[in-house]
Amino acid sequence: MKAKTRILYRYYRELDIDNKSKREDHNKRLEIVKNIFANNIIRLAKPSTFNDPFDSRSFIFSYEKLSNDKDHEFTQKMNKEMEERRGQLSDKELMKLKEGIYRSLRDDYMKKYESEIMDTFQILCLSENKDDVLMWSHYSSGHKGFCLEFLCNKSDFGPPLRVRYPNDNKYPIMDFGYRHLDIPKKVFLRKAKNWRYEKEWRMFWDYKSDKKEDQTFPPSCLTGVIFGFLMPDEDKKAIIDWIELGKSRPVLYKAMRSKNEFKMVINKI
Repeated sequence: MKAKTRILYRYYRELDIDNKSKREDHNKRLEIVKNIFANNIIRLAKPSTFNDPFDSRSFIFSYEKLSNDKDHEFTQKMNKEMEERRGQLSDKELMKLKEGIYRSLRDDYMKKYESEIMDTFQILCLSENKDDVLMWSHYSSGHKGFCLEFLCNKSDFGPPLRVRYPNDNKYPIMDFGYRHLDIPKKVFLRKAKNWRYEKEWRMFWDYKSDKKEDQTFPPSCLTGVIFGFLMPDEDKKAIIDWIELGKSRPVLYKAMRSKNEFKMVINKI
């Protein structure tokens, strides 16, 4: 069965090739972007660097789900402490003790999650949108940056997974305990409904296994480059020069303002 292919987009901020902003990390950042075109290597992101403080760190830890698993570490700790105090406390006091143990273990898990687990995954964030005015404004330096078009599928580059924006805006329930590889689908693919307009998709790599900040992709998967309509000419030239160094041959486009609507128009160069 042929893998499903999706065309997805990733926005990048202004190159500022001449470093007019005097950034200290300027050369390092240019090298990261150059690598995309010259070497088919893309930099991934840690969840802790996301601009939304709710993203990838908001969930409800469910004791009820775990309490039925007698072999789980959480349940064993709970039962041990309860057994030690049984006979010393009334049923009401035991219930309060149980709730206190739960809160303590939950807080310990949350600390462990943020310090040890969350950033053991590297993520590539993509979008269905190539012409969203807000996204060009937020992620591409007020339309001075660019946007890349990728052909994504399970066999070559992916698979991409859709981010969900629930209508009830509720946190997901973390009912899997400490199982590492269940985290992406439970936590990383659920965001506040305010972000729905982004139509985001994500790809994951387990940093715990391969210790890589970067990921290679087949040259054929980079299919397009869209220049922002305020992108400086020197930045465009740098990207065109880097493309010549690599194996990808993306189609070049220019984003333009519509003449009569609040929307972007993407034209082939």
